[in-house]
Amino acid sequence: MESRRTLCHRQNQYPPVLQQPQSLRQIAHQPLTPTFQDARYLPQRLQDRWTVPPRVDSPLDRVVRRRYSQGMKALTVSLCALVALATALHADPQSISPEEARQYVGRIVTVRGTVADARVAATLNGKPTILCLDKPYGSRIFCVVIFMKDRPKFSFAPEREYKNRVIRVTGRVQVRAGIPEIVVTDPSQIGVEELGTEDRG
Repeated sequence: MESRRTLCHRQNQYPPVLQQPQSLRQIAHQPLTPTFQDARYLPQRLQDRWTVPPRVDSPLDRVVRRRYSQGMKALTVSLCALVALATALHADPQSISPEEARQYVGRIVTVRGTVADARVAATLNGKPTILCLDKPYGSRIFCVVIFMKDRPKFSFAPEREYKNRVIRVTGRVQVRAGIPEIVVTDPSQIGVEELGTEDRG
């Protein structure tokens, strides 16, 4: 029976690199060509190096890797900023006095004070219920406004229930006719301090 080497010579299947003996160093640095597809004829210690040639980074590879790294850093910074913003939005609003409300126009705060005056202004648009904190009606310090369309959400008359009580009202401060106010659209925005509840409705 013919040896495998002789048979390969006859069928012209033997890799050309081994038909012309070269040093192992030369074989290891040969470029990958179709004539070297069969690595079985290489020495065992060269097979892994031959079948999985070492990676050589091109300039384009380095640019892509650098841009990817920069993009990941920017994404991490953005995520951290979003987490910080979400934490701030879910934090308890700052608590202020009625006299300080004018300094926080446009911001969501909690105003704490005693309802010194409470009435229904039936002659004004929307027939609002007005709760004046710390000072009586006309002092232009600060008011809580509940429009008639939102009164059905309350199971009681706000002008009677909150009169002379210490309340905390949370919402966005706005100025109407020169008076700072918070418009209440839900009973949960008002908490009565003595009872320690957030919603009396």
